[in-house]
Amino acid sequence: MRNLWTAAFAAFWAICFMTWLGPPAARATEPPPTAPSAVADRKDQFLTAVKAAQEALAKAVQGNDLAAAEIAARQVRDALAAYDGEPTKDEIVTRSKDLGDQLGKYRGDVDQGVLDALSGLAHQIALYRAEPTAAELVTRIDDLSAWLDAYKGTAGGAVATAVDKLVASIAIYRGIGRPDLIAKASTELSAWIGKTNWLADDDASAMLGLSETIIQKARLFDPDDAATSFKNMAAAMTAAEGTQSKPSPFRPPLERSVYTLQMKQAWAPLDAQVRAVSPVAWFAAQTKAITDLIGDTDAASLPMRTLLQNDAEAMKAAGAAKDSIVLLQGGYRPQIHIIDALYGDLPTGRNSKRVCNATRGMVARCERLGSCTLDPNYKTGLCGYDPIPAADERTRAVAVQYSCFTGGDDIWDQLASHPLEDPFNFSDISNLSNPATSVTILRGTVMELRCPFDTKTQTMVK
Repeated sequence: MRNLWTAAFAAFWAICFMTWLGPPAARATEPPPTAPSAVADRKDQFLTAVKAAQEALAKAVQGNDLAAAEIAARQVRDALAAYDGEPTKDEIVTRSKDLGDQLGKYRGDVDQGVLDALSGLAHQIALYRAEPTAAELVTRIDDLSAWLDAYKGTAGGAVATAVDKLVASIAIYRGIGRPDLIAKASTELSAWIGKTNWLADDDASAMLGLSETIIQKARLFDPDDAATSFKNMAAAMTAAEGTQSKPSPFRPPLERSVYTLQMKQAWAPLDAQVRAVSPVAWFAAQTKAITDLIGDTDAASLPMRTLLQNDAEAMKAAGAAKDSIVLLQGGYRPQIHIIDALYGDLPTGRNSKRVCNATRGMVARCERLGSCTLDPNYKTGLCGYDPIPAADERTRAVAVQYSCFTGGDDIWDQLASHPLEDPFNFSDISNLSNPATSVTILRGTVMELRCPFDTKTQTMVK
């Protein structure tokens, strides 16, 4: 019995010391253990496993079972392996520096095994970091561009597959499906196609899918009108002057005097349909075009303005447009004008230290909007500090005195310069008896301050 206890005890601690110490050459290059920085849970798991192994060893000795004693010793070894398998932060830093030093000193030929190991390490680092910085992305993209330029392998295979995946990710990043990206991509596609030397026997079947997609997206137009319009545009771009019996040599479209008129006539049916389907976008585009055409007060715009001002039809059209736009401006919806605002423990009074003036904060948040809610950070954002930091949530409230006004910039310019004066009848809107003013209490970020449509609200009409 004594011999079994002695042998089992010696085997148990021999395995412990051999596992801790390891081969002398291997342990010589590793840093000493950093027990103080070990994670608590990791340490507890290790000590629990050792305690269980000790108990198993004691039972094996009591039962004179050498096989069970060896199993208990292996349990300690496994616990040590698990403990060493999860490095501490200090160990990671030290071993990373060691690896950097080794790479700096390595002078052997480039070995695929080394490259694979480093690639795996880079992948694990990427997974650990999860979200790269903008500077890192720029650096990696520059590196990838240089590698692709220097790559001397055959096109296709694993590299082509990886690049296709990258292109798909780039498309998602750029906002695939957005009209602005489509506009940019169409320009790029035009450049790619323009640089392609198509031959008569080239297979262009891959382009059919793209053509079908474009046609489906263009279903905004009447198919017959679109076909006629595109046909006329194509004729205008490719036609030669002269007659069928005696054609003239082909000249680029912009060199032909009738080209602009022909394109205008070809596009007119589709322009009318765009205007009918999307009047807001059309109106904004036409307004910008008119502004660009007329210009401002600089000398460069003077010739065009003079040309239009000397034309009776143009001035008549300008008058009609002005009347319509003034009428349109009269349709402004009521919007919020902040008169006064208080935040804090309101029953304690305006002059209480538990109440602050939140007018400036509410103006920044709600002025000239149809509706608004409190900012999530309103407790400190409205006044620059929180007058009741320890108060119950039911105590917090914002009292807002406001009015609803309609009109263009001239109305809101008057309100900006005279915020307590009605811009229509010049009455004092800070007076609570004024029917143009209202007061509401907001609690939390769910309640909403808004100006409902009111037919009695004064407005600018022609």
